[in-house]
Amino acid sequence: INIVKDFIVRFKQVKLERNVADFADLEHYALEILYNEDMSRSQVALEYAKHFKDIYIDEYQDSNYVQESILSALDNGNVFMVGDVKQSIYGFRQASPKLFMKKYKNFKSFEGADNEDAKKVILSKNFRSRNNVLKSANIIFKKVMKEDTGGIEYDDDAALYPGAAFE
Repeated sequence: INIVKDFIVRFKQVKLERNVADFADLEHYALEILYNEDMSRSQVALEYAKHFKDIYIDEYQDSNYVQESILSALDNGNVFMVGDVKQSIYGFRQASPKLFMKKYKNFKSFEGADNEDAKKVILSKNFRSRNNVLKSANIIFKKVMKEDTGGIEYDDDAALYPGAAFE
């Protein structure tokens, strides 16, 4: 553990000396700017948040906790997230599909334009694949995708349905 801690410190020093930063560094520098030491939003975060009416996030299933914290610092209550936990492929980059699933389970389903509590819209139609491909995929996925192995129970909400007619 001490070797790893020493490496982290020395690696950071070398990057600072050479004036370079990687993607993870930039995320963490953003956190330092957007949060006070007590983890309350900084004045900078509050000022920047005023400039955003809405925040749109695509591929939310591949977000990580650092990215979630950055977005939370800028959030004024209108966040639109799109994602499909079945397509999460960035675990090696610390993506946490659990973030997506927590919101997926907690948000209420969309029930109409007049519903003020509308939170979740399930887009289950596939416009790229023929019905026989979707049926085959659904059969396989229902057998192999379970909550404990894939993060989602492959039920009727998770299944894909034809959205286009092919000749």
